[in-house]
Order: sequence, then C-alpha cells, then structure tokens
Amino acid sequence: MTDISEAASKKRGRPKAVPAWWLRNLYPEIKTERGQQNRYYAQQAIGAFNLLGVINPECGTLPEGYEHLQWLADWKGGEQGKAGAVKYSILAELGRMLETADYDTVLSVADVICREKPATKDAVVRIRRVRTGGKAPAPDREALFDRLAKCVDEYRLQHPGMTIPEVLKTIDELWRVVQTLEEE
Repeated sequence: MTDISEAASKKRGRPKAVPAWWLRNLYPEIKTERGQQNRYYAQQAIGAFNLLGVINPECGTLPEGYEHLQWLADWKGGEQGKAGAVKYSILAELGRMLETADYDTVLSVADVICREKPATKDAVVRIRRVRTGGKAPAPDREALFDRLAKCVDEYRLQHPGMTIPEVLKTIDELWRVVQTLEEE
C-alpha cells in the first residue's frame, strides 16, 4: 500500500517529451521548465507553418491561402515591443497538437483560430479541447447572455456612433438568422 508521502512525491502533469537539460540549453533566458516547454512547442508550430518566412523568405513561405496565419506571429510588432504580437501560448498549444494530430488537422484548427481571432485564453482552451478530445461544457443561457452583452458593450465602445435602436435592430436580425438555423 502506498502511503501519503509516497503518493505526494510522485511526478504529476504532462510527460516530458524533451529532456529538461536540453530545454535549459535552448532557452536559458526562460527561467521555468514549463515556460521552456511552451517555447519549444511554439517553435514547432512556427516551423510547421513557416511563420519565420514572413520576415525571412529564405525560411519558406506560409502555406498558400493561409497568409492570415501571420496573426500568430507579428514579428515586426514584437520587435517594436507590442504586447501579444507573437502569440506564444496559442503557438505552444498548436505545437503540442502537432505531436498527436496530422499536419492538415492542425492547420485547419490554426486557420479557424486565426480567422476568428479569439482571446488567447479562449483559443488555448479550444485548441486543447480538440487536441485532447475533451467535450465542451454544457450550454449555459446565463453565460451566453453575459458573452453577448459584453460583445455589444465592446462594440459600442469601439463605435460610439452606434445607437441603441441600431443595436436592437441588429439583435432582431440576428434572432431571425438563428431561427432559420433552428428550422434546418
């Protein structure tokens, strides 16, 4: 029988795909092992999608028709100190996915993420869900209401000329579209 101290001392978490000593040598500026692993997987995605080709054509080019993947790595913005210019967290999840899924599947997931441009946290959750075969949480009307209200508020902040009657008309049009989906 295992006692509590033995159980507590067992390693938990993801299995190590890359030796820690190798990661320390590759990324000495990153202090944590998790951060080094994330950077390693991000580099895998950067290489797979030829994202370096955006700044150096000798590195290859982005897959044809997928130029919008540049959203994942805005190298010029990164050089200028723009926060979030290189989306390492999203790239790391895509890099992890490359270990278990075929390239075309990962490319199509990246395609959807780059077209929709969700918040990083949401993108990571979605990619991880696809990668691990996890299920989406149960539908929640209150959460949907909160998300829609936040979306309207953000839109009105960015477009102060949008009036409440215009918002209501747009919501009414959306309601009609949703109804037609239900009928199909």
